[in-house]
Amino acid sequence: MAFVLFPAPTIRLWHHIIMWFIVIFTIAHVYIGWLFDLTEKNFLMGSIFTGYKVIDEKKVALIGLGNILMGDEGVGVHAVEALRRRYDFSSDLDLIDGGTLGLDLLPLLEGAEKIFFLDALHLQRDPGTIAVLEDAEIPSFWEGPCPSIRLAWPTSFSLRSSLE
Repeated sequence: MAFVLFPAPTIRLWHHIIMWFIVIFTIAHVYIGWLFDLTEKNFLMGSIFTGYKVIDEKKVALIGLGNILMGDEGVGVHAVEALRRRYDFSSDLDLIDGGTLGLDLLPLLEGAEKIFFLDALHLQRDPGTIAVLEDAEIPSFWEGPCPSIRLAWPTSFSLRSSLE
């Protein structure tokens, strides 16, 4: 008599369970991918097959940055929300709540001709001062109230390095 580790019906049962798991797993992931594709409207799944990615070509992107949990730090986010509530803008302007997304903002900026950021900075000027910073003026670090406190500012760091 030959030694059998598992009887044939047990092997067949496990084979069917694993195969059904693979089929359901595949169907669920394809469905979730297409659903995400339709809700995001960037046709990423379609680009896998066609090689073309649809980019929503907004002319101008206005992005509010900041952490709403940190007091006045969320001023950019609140400003964008206030603009969205109070005014109607043309379809060429994309108002984006950038929060603390950092590099995750890059796909949202794709196709924009001009990009504006609203954020609170410590510029050693009078409170409420409005300043326009361009290119190398964008800080990579934020200095706290004393020079020994120097924190990395990930939003500007990622923005500045992506602009270069």
